[in-house]
Amino acid sequence: MDVDTSQVSKFATSSSQTIWCASFSLDKLFACVTALFFVLLLTWCGNVLLASLERASLFTLYFHLTYHWHLWRSCLAVIFAGACFRGLLELAALGVIPGSIVALVLGLLCTGVYSYVTPAWADVQYMRTRWAAWSGMSRTAIAPPLVQHLPQTKEGWENMASEYPVKMNSVEKVPAWWIFRARGIRADPTRLLLAKARAGSIYPQERSPNAASWPSGSFPVNIYRPIVPLTAASLLWGEQISFSRRVSQAIISLPRAYLSSSPSLPRGVPAHGLVLAFGILARNKGLAPATLVCNLTSHPSALRAFEEYSVWYPRPAKTLRSYFRQEIESAFGILGPAYVSAATELALILVDVPPAIVLEWLGHNLEHQDLALNIRAEKLGATAEELARLYRGHYAAMLVSLNRYQGGQGLRPEMLVFDVMCRREGAEIPGWAMGEEMVERRRRELVWCGGQEIAENLVMAVV
Repeated sequence: MDVDTSQVSKFATSSSQTIWCASFSLDKLFACVTALFFVLLLTWCGNVLLASLERASLFTLYFHLTYHWHLWRSCLAVIFAGACFRGLLELAALGVIPGSIVALVLGLLCTGVYSYVTPAWADVQYMRTRWAAWSGMSRTAIAPPLVQHLPQTKEGWENMASEYPVKMNSVEKVPAWWIFRARGIRADPTRLLLAKARAGSIYPQERSPNAASWPSGSFPVNIYRPIVPLTAASLLWGEQISFSRRVSQAIISLPRAYLSSSPSLPRGVPAHGLVLAFGILARNKGLAPATLVCNLTSHPSALRAFEEYSVWYPRPAKTLRSYFRQEIESAFGILGPAYVSAATELALILVDVPPAIVLEWLGHNLEHQDLALNIRAEKLGATAEELARLYRGHYAAMLVSLNRYQGGQGLRPEMLVFDVMCRREGAEIPGWAMGEEMVERRRRELVWCGGQEIAENLVMAVV
């Protein structure tokens, strides 16, 4: 029986093509599955790394990583989507699967990638603001025995850091390999001063002349008030005097549930404003936080005026006041009702103000008392009690500043608050505060607040 060789040849060719296409399809499917496994594995590794950093209290590195987490997730999504997209197109070109199936799978792929990446990008502004709130400049009380060792310049701090290496707290540690590691002094200033004091007591003959006691009335760099013997000093430290940016050590008191990119209270109420407020309050208290003034909750009319004259009126976050106050009471109740009131209002404003505006406000260090104004007031003749009065109005000026801030340079209405504080405490406005320089400062504060009526109503409401 004769065999048609041409038919056999065609059958063999067709069979080999079918086998090759099936093999090719399996290869592409395997590549897609491998890419998916690779993405899931790296996602798991990233989550494990964050959990490990949290357990080890390496919060500066933890915040660094979460700050760039959206980039990490985007890279993983691109790897997975690229592998699947290329495989699907090649399979469609060979006719292995119909175009309608390819379109359906691509649609599902895009939806999955969008769902995976979008939450991370949606949290970018909050992560950046959280980093700024917890890692900005800090105000620290320097104990009387250490005051004599304060350097006169920022170069003095740099020299001290190189001369007296100290062991860092786990919160501050950042590995040398981390590419986003900030430059500057990594040690805490109090630890540096302790190291210098101990070295001076062990080797008194090696103490430098700069280690001698500061004369009364001196102003070391970034100190709020002139040196007074046997009295603590208030130091504002950070990048301005060569210290690297790091998360405040007070982060250890933050409930772990609040470290999430979407923090919430036990009842499901969003807690973003609380987390930002805790970071700010951890850094700007000063020497006597229990004396800071805030009377917003003393009269309902005061709270209403403070809200109505805000540039962010109608302030929808006010509905969260009872929830926030309960949390803040448990954290800061020991500092008194005025402090709790100020902290609660700060957290509420931080909810209402857009993250980009909050980030800009923090970038200008407006959460801190105006150091330059404090020093200038002392040089113009302000007494210790008058400087203390300026300090007591610190949080009132902060709240008014954030309540009216819409971007730009910004200003803290400290002299307007000081005037109301004088009337409130039955004191006359001193001569230095009535000079040409301070009158001009008041004029700028009034303009920045939006005019006499708005400024007076806001300041009177808080003070």
